[in-house]
Amino acid sequence: MTTYPIIKNPEFIDLQKHFVRMTLVDENGKETVAEFKVPEGRQAGLNEFWDRIVAEHDVQAMRRRRNDLETARLQEAERIEKKKRAQIENEVLRQLFDQKLYFFNLPFINELTDEEKSSIRRAPNTNLLFIAAATVFASYMQRTGKTMIDIFENIEDKEFEDAAASTSSNTTQPTETVTTEEPV
Repeated sequence: MTTYPIIKNPEFIDLQKHFVRMTLVDENGKETVAEFKVPEGRQAGLNEFWDRIVAEHDVQAMRRRRNDLETARLQEAERIEKKKRAQIENEVLRQLFDQKLYFFNLPFINELTDEEKSSIRRAPNTNLLFIAAATVFASYMQRTGKTMIDIFENIEDKEFEDAAASTSSNTTQPTETVTTEEPV
């Protein structure tokens, strides 16, 4: 003889295993989700549903499933956190690379010494990159007698030329179509 309501899928819903969620199925097949607090000390006779769960289901398996769910949740949270940190690190490295690329595209870069170029290339972060670039600028100005304004004008001229070259290469040229007639 079946005892109604039927208890299906009991599970601990908290890590301390003080609360249980289950599905109750009545004699008409209607399902209801219910939750209850496990009796203090897991005593028998205080909660009819707890007593039935202990008699009809594997409580140790319920405990393992709850622990497995928590382990999986923690591992997923850790994976997501690692992914976020990697994305942040990648963005920082991309910005550093872009800054270095910008410096190496400056018009006077070929006039720098190997050591000056190396200091820019080897800078491990943007702060030290800017310090290296400032030092290189100062050394270059002292060596050439140019002022910062001269350097900036030279950079602006190069950027203007690059923009003009980019614009002219992006304009569409009329294409020539050639048709050939086959002899009949």
